[in-house]
Amino acid sequence: MKIDSSTLSALCDEFCYVTGEDKIIIFGVRGSLPLDAQKGDFDATSGFREGYETGYMKLNYTTSRCTVGLWDKENHKIALFPGSTVPSKQYLLRNKAALKTFNILSPGKYELKKGIHPREKDAYQRHEALLMDDYGLISIPEVSIAGGRLKFGLKQAQNKVMLAGDNLHASRTEPRGIFQDENQKCLAALNMHFSSSGCITIVGQPKEYVSSQQSDGPWNSWMRFQELLKKANVSKADKFSFLLFNYADFRRGRKNRDPLPIRYGASGNDVRKIQRILTTVSNIKKSSAYYSGPENGLFTEETVVSLLAFQEDFFTGKGNHPSDLSGFFRNTRHFM
Repeated sequence: MKIDSSTLSALCDEFCYVTGEDKIIIFGVRGSLPLDAQKGDFDATSGFREGYETGYMKLNYTTSRCTVGLWDKENHKIALFPGSTVPSKQYLLRNKAALKTFNILSPGKYELKKGIHPREKDAYQRHEALLMDDYGLISIPEVSIAGGRLKFGLKQAQNKVMLAGDNLHASRTEPRGIFQDENQKCLAALNMHFSSSGCITIVGQPKEYVSSQQSDGPWNSWMRFQELLKKANVSKADKFSFLLFNYADFRRGRKNRDPLPIRYGASGNDVRKIQRILTTVSNIKKSSAYYSGPENGLFTEETVVSLLAFQEDFFTGKGNHPSDLSGFFRNTRHFM
């Protein structure tokens, strides 16, 4: 599957994401890695080109099986880096306190801004990163631990809108030992357990924390990402749009498509319909309408919270995802 600027533009149109005058956009593809990266050649995709071939990778929530990319929208070029967009089971086992705050960010349009990760001043290996400070739509799966293994109950996930804090940072994966060549070193980094309770990560280590045993090199995709972003960001922007996709989004055929799901950060007439309907329906628990905000067509915090509350009261409860609108519109026709 090829990812290029035209494909990304088409997906933005289909999912109703408005990117405006953004020159550089950061994006993620869940469950996919560049074909070159799968072979250990990280350098092959770490520079701007018209497009790159990627392939499906089944998520295991243990090693990096996602792609993080930079999209130079102005020059119609992209660069790709191996990483993750999901929490690490191994990290959660080592840091059980993180079980209280871990999450899986839902596909959608979000915002990242320059900052330091982790936010706490006394935290481990603080480094320059991109922070997600705004609200987002997340899933929190049920967790079970037995025999030293952690499992996610993804079908029983609870969907919430909250301050997710899913920053973009280094995965803290630094290969150790002696390797035949750079490709073997890259593969070793790719197959290490990454550090995340739900953040977006890129394979590698902040340069200031690379051990004396290892020199910076192609394996350190995090540093290549940072260097390319600084070079491409000629406008010195402090904030960037972040678009999170599933691999399946790029595999959709051009004919006989099923209706697209609506996703966090989308905008348009469908969202206005949702807002209009939720304005007319009373929430018995609060003695007021489910939605009382402006009819602005933005599928963000207040609208998504209202829709989740409505679905929980009238449809399938906490397992219902707000992106599935077919049942919502079918069962609320009398409000239109």
